[in-house]
Amino acid sequence: MSRYHLLLIAASSLALPLAAHADSVDNFSLVGNGLNVSFSLPSSPVPAAAVAGNSFQLNNLQFVEDGQVLSAASASFFTASDNGGFAFEDPAGDVINDLGFFSNRALFTGKVTDPTFRLGSYNLQTQSGDDCTITANGAACPTYALSVTAASASSVTPEPASLTLLGTGVIALAAMTRRRLLSL
Repeated sequence: MSRYHLLLIAASSLALPLAAHADSVDNFSLVGNGLNVSFSLPSSPVPAAAVAGNSFQLNNLQFVEDGQVLSAASASFFTASDNGGFAFEDPAGDVINDLGFFSNRALFTGKVTDPTFRLGSYNLQTQSGDDCTITANGAACPTYALSVTAASASSVTPEPASLTLLGTGVIALAAMTRRRLLSL
């Protein structure tokens, strides 16, 4: 093996190690009307379904209420043209029994087929349901506070770099073995 080949292998082993990063995670905290629920979702989730360009759905979400993990549920997130906010669909009724929270502002950017959640605080209100009271002026529904924050930075995962180094080492050993066999 020539010095040129060894130099090429050494250069590629230094240039190719790239670290992979896991998709970042956003933490959601919903508080109001005696409710204190939190859950985490990928910053850019892959929707289970997108509905007519107005919403997308995520399934099998795990909720935590007052430190206790509750049953899996699904949530639909709406565009601003569809009143913004989101709605829970919780078949067991552990967290919120099919209740929608609206803000007139989308909680995500991008299309419903490729959303990315916005970080920040939102004031949400239900539009109807058991927690609303009927008054002379119409229905009075409680207000909820939603906080969307980024989870702590993910650590660097060095697997691609390790595999690249291992691969270049195996190639170098194979080339050296082949050279010795041909020189016999």
